[in-house]
Amino acid sequence: GYGSAAGVASWNGALTISGALDGKVTVQATGTSDYYTSAVGLQSSSTLTIGSIGSTAEISVTATAGSGSGMAVAYGIKSSDGDVTVNGDVGGSISATQAGDSGYAYGISASSALNIKGSSTAAITASAVDGAYGLSTGDGDLTIGTKVLAGTSVWRAASVTGGDLGGSITATATGTGWGDDAVGAYAYYNLKIRGSSTATITATAKQGDATGLRAYDGDIRIGTDLYTYNALYDVYTVNGVNGGDLGGSITATSKYDDAYGLRAYYGIEVRGSLT
Repeated sequence: GYGSAAGVASWNGALTISGALDGKVTVQATGTSDYYTSAVGLQSSSTLTIGSIGSTAEISVTATAGSGSGMAVAYGIKSSDGDVTVNGDVGGSISATQAGDSGYAYGISASSALNIKGSSTAAITASAVDGAYGLSTGDGDLTIGTKVLAGTSVWRAASVTGGDLGGSITATATGTGWGDDAVGAYAYYNLKIRGSSTATITATAKQGDATGLRAYDGDIRIGTDLYTYNALYDVYTVNGVNGGDLGGSITATSKYDDAYGLRAYYGIEVRGSLT
């Protein structure tokens, strides 16, 4: 019947891990008949906050749909009603796999915003029939890096902590229905990489769209202005750009539908070089 399994779950409130997440989290769930099945590595019913995800961390999740019209969903990390925030870097590996005839997979899924305040070097993989997303937000921005304002009430300078997207993101959707999409990183609003991107991003779909980076109702921005602000005269002075390069590789392949490397509803801004 109905099947649900989670490695670490907070069913009625926020989940907070103040330090680093290392080691292994392995979750498997198998449904039967026509019921819904879910498997989640880390889950919160509200906000989910992690200090950092270390280079030795391994989160591996598999959800298998039951026979008939059963559906399965696999999440590496999930917030059901709030932001997902990582206060440092994201490393290691996160793998979400949906098996069986129907379902979805998400590496990291936030119902609101997803904030990685450092950089990401993780290997993130999502594979499913009906839709696969490496990183995903439901109603918010996806941001990598932190803009820091330091100084006095009269003069301030902006800098950036972290902000680089490295490692790899692989999303694969095998379904034969329209809308069975594969997306490496999906932001409902803006997708902001405050540094540079050197990641290997691969999105592969059969019947649906395949997209490397997508801002559904916003902009894609790579790089951040570094500036000083004089409150006495209300003057901003731009001193340069943090990061801004788009390197690595982005591969998007769909057998029967559309494929996009970068896709934004509004603008795409790469502040540095295309390498």
